[in-house]
Amino acid sequence: MLLARSVHLGFASIAGLVAALAAAPTGASQAVQVRQAGSGAISGVVTDGVSGAAIGGAVVAVAESGTRLSLSTITDSKGRFIFLGLPASESYFLQVAKQGYAAGGITARLQSAGARISLRGDEWFSSANLTLVRLGGISGRIVDELGEPVVGVPVRVLKQVQIGGVSQYAAGPSARTDDRGVYHIEGLTPGNYLVSVPSLQATVPSGTSAAVIAGYRDDAIVTGLAIPRPAGLALDDGWLIIGRAPVPSGRGGTQVYPTVYFPGTQVLDQAVVITIDRAEPATTADFAIRPVSAVRVLGRVIGSADAVAGLAVRLFAAGTQGFGRGGEQASALTASDGTFVFHGVPSGEYELIASSSSTGFVMSGFDLPFAPGVQTGGWLQTIPAAGEDISMVSQSGALPYRSVPVHVSVGSTDLVSISIPLDPGAVIRGRLLMDDRSPLPRSVRISAEPATGDPLLAGRFSQIETDSATEARYAIDGLLPGAYCLRVFGGNELSLKSIGNNGELVDRPFEVRAGDGPSDLLITLTKGSARLSGTVRDEDGKTPKDAAIILFPVDPVGWVRYGLDPLTIRSAASFSGQTFHMNRLVSGSYYVIAVAVSLRDQWRNPKFLAAAAPLATRVDLTWGEVATRNLTFRNVTVR
Repeated sequence: MLLARSVHLGFASIAGLVAALAAAPTGASQAVQVRQAGSGAISGVVTDGVSGAAIGGAVVAVAESGTRLSLSTITDSKGRFIFLGLPASESYFLQVAKQGYAAGGITARLQSAGARISLRGDEWFSSANLTLVRLGGISGRIVDELGEPVVGVPVRVLKQVQIGGVSQYAAGPSARTDDRGVYHIEGLTPGNYLVSVPSLQATVPSGTSAAVIAGYRDDAIVTGLAIPRPAGLALDDGWLIIGRAPVPSGRGGTQVYPTVYFPGTQVLDQAVVITIDRAEPATTADFAIRPVSAVRVLGRVIGSADAVAGLAVRLFAAGTQGFGRGGEQASALTASDGTFVFHGVPSGEYELIASSSSTGFVMSGFDLPFAPGVQTGGWLQTIPAAGEDISMVSQSGALPYRSVPVHVSVGSTDLVSISIPLDPGAVIRGRLLMDDRSPLPRSVRISAEPATGDPLLAGRFSQIETDSATEARYAIDGLLPGAYCLRVFGGNELSLKSIGNNGELVDRPFEVRAGDGPSDLLITLTKGSARLSGTVRDEDGKTPKDAAIILFPVDPVGWVRYGLDPLTIRSAASFSGQTFHMNRLVSGSYYVIAVAVSLRDQWRNPKFLAAAAPLATRVDLTWGEVATRNLTFRNVTVR
C-alpha cells in the first residue's frame, strides 16, 4: 500500500511529543483536566503491564485525526487521567509514555491499521486503560585472559527480530567499560539479545586523510571543519587505525582480540541469548576476552578504474554480514588500483563485501564508528515487520558500486590474491498506471524491498515524476541476486492493486538473478481499497477490556517473505467493546482473529499464525467494499 515512511528526525507526531514530555521532569501528582469545545470525555488508568500497579507521572496524549486536535495530560498518583470537553468523533488515538518504560497505548503502527476510540455526542468513554512495560538493562564486567579489567572498550547488544518470517539481529545501543571493566546498557525493550565486544580494526592506504577515515569525502568538507586524525600504526602497506578495540600485549607473532559474544565465543551460533523479560529489569553478563593468533588477508577489488578506488571492504564473520555499521571483524579502504589489506584476522569463516554503503537494522542509541570509505550521509526507515523500536539505517557513498559477498576461510597463514568482483546489479524496468486509467500522482517512489529483510539487498528505489500522466515508466537498478517485493509510495489515498501483466498477487516476492531483472513489470494502483470492521466479545458474550485483532492471508505462502512492511498482514486494537477498524486493505481471502493485546506483534512469527488459523474467522475482502465481522476472543498457544 502507499504508506508514508517515518523518519526518526525530530518528533512531528503525537508519539514524539509524548516521548519528549515523558523525558522532562514534571513533579506532577494530580491529573490535568483538559477542556475543549465539546461535551465528550475519555478517561482511564495507566498501570504496570507486569505487576498491575498504578503508574503516576506518566504522560498521556490524545489526538483526533479529523480536526488535528492534540492534547496531553499527566497521570495522578493513582495512574488516572481524563480528557474533558471533547467533540464527537470516531478517530481518537491515545499514546502513553514515561521515562524508563516502553511506550504503550495505541501506537503509531496500530493507528495506521485503524485502531481508534469513538465518541458520540456527550459520551464518556471511561475504559481507556493503558499499560507501560518497564525497560530492562544488561550490565557486566569484561576481563582479559589474566583476569584483569579491560578498560574503555565498546560493548554492544544485538536484538533478535523476525522479518519476513526469518530471525535476524538488529544492532542495539553500546557502552564502554570503565576502569573496573564494568559496562551498563539500559533502556532495552523486552526481547532476546546477544552481548558482544566488537573488534573494529581498520586499515587504510598511507596518506588517507582524516576526513575520509571519518566517513567524509575530501571535497565535501566544510571549510574550517577540523577532524582529528585517529591514533594508528604506520605499516609498509598502509595505516592501521587503533583505539577502536582492545589491543593485547604481544607475546610473539601477531595477536588480536577477536569480536566475541557472551559468554566468550567467537562463533555467533554458540552465543548465549539473554532474554529481557517484563519481570526482570536487569540482567548480568560477565565474560572474558582472550587474544588469538592472526594473519593478513590481501586482495583486490575487480572493476572499472573509477569504481575500485576508495571503496570500503568489510570482513564479516559468518552469519553477521547483515549487522551493518560496526558489525565487521575488520575493514579496509582500497587503494587507487583496488588493492586492500587486512591486518590481524583470526582464523574462521568470513564474508568479504566491497561497497561504498552500509545497511543494517538498528535500535535507538546505536553509536559505533563508521568503516572508512562508508560515508556519513544516508537514510533511516522504520521497519514495521521488525518492531516499533527497530529501523533500517543506511550510510550511502557517492558511488553505487558494491559486490556480492565473497566467502573466505582464514587459517594459520596469510591469504593473498583474494579477488572481489564488483557487481553492477540487475535492473527492473516497467510501467506504472491507475486501474481506471486516471492521472497518476505527480511524484511516486517505487522501492524494491528484500523479501526476507536481508539488509545487503536493501536501499534500491526509483523516484519518478509522472507529470500527472496516465502511464509512466520506471527503472530500479543495482539489484543484487535475491528475492524482492515491490512497494509504491505516492499518497495515502492510493493502494497497490497488482504487480505483473496478469495481475499477480502483490504479496508474492520475485527473484532477481545475476544481471537479469524483469524488463516490463506492470504496477497497477487503485483509489479504492477494502475495509474491515467489527466488535469483540468473549465466549460468554461479555466485552473484554481490550484485544488485539490480527488479519492474515489464508494462504500460508503470505506468512513469510513479505518484505519490510507486509501488505496483507495487519493488526489493530479494540478498547472495551469499541468497534475496531482496518482500512486500506488488499482484496483477498483472509483469516481474522481477536487475541490478547500482549500477542499483538506475534503475527511476525509464522508458527503463531499456523496456531491461530484453526481458531480464526475467514473473511473475503473485495476492492472498494466494507466487510463486518464480530469476533470471539481466542486464546492461542504456540507449541
